[in-house]
Amino acid sequence: MANGPSVVCRCAPSGCELHAAARTRPPRAGTRRAKGRADRGRTRRTARVGRVHTAAVRRKTRSRTGPAPARVDLPRTREPGVSAFSEVRRSEVATRAGHRCEYCHLPTRGQVATFPIDHILPRRDGGTTDLSNLALTCPHCNAHKWTAATGSDPETGETAALFNPRIDDWELHFAWADDGSGALRGRTATARATISALGINDTDMLALRILLAELGLFPESAGG
Repeated sequence: MANGPSVVCRCAPSGCELHAAARTRPPRAGTRRAKGRADRGRTRRTARVGRVHTAAVRRKTRSRTGPAPARVDLPRTREPGVSAFSEVRRSEVATRAGHRCEYCHLPTRGQVATFPIDHILPRRDGGTTDLSNLALTCPHCNAHKWTAATGSDPETGETAALFNPRIDDWELHFAWADDGSGALRGRTATARATISALGINDTDMLALRILLAELGLFPESAGG
């Protein structure tokens, strides 16, 4: 049987039967080394860009919030984290609130996130964990209220106490707009300051309330 044309392989001085049979050329010497150097260079550049981006973000954040807080090393524990409130207490607060946010009346039904319990009077100002100082809040209102107890009335610019679910009547302070926008209107300075401070009429909240209204879940009566 006649042999095919001879192919010289650079893999080794004696030639490579695999490349000879396939009639292909092996990779040039140094190609893999060059590719490895290119990959390492690309990795270093990417890491460098990442460090620069991270540093820029930190600088921008610090410029808004002030100097970075001092590092505090907390003791590690193997115990699982627990809520500040027992299940019994959470149930008491939620039942009393009608299972809805006591500020914007967003119902817990249909929501994935857990509704936090708010200290109406912040603990740093002497607020207690008694039921008389607790209110059920949606994550949005809770994040905006944080430790605030007062806010600015957009109409007058004057400072007003925020709505207190334990002593204030919601119906006397608030009313839903009748234009289908899902907006909450303030009848009083306290209500207007609360709506502004808690971002109750933010665009995303309006869209959520409109959707819930279409599903028949909003507004929801207390105890529903």
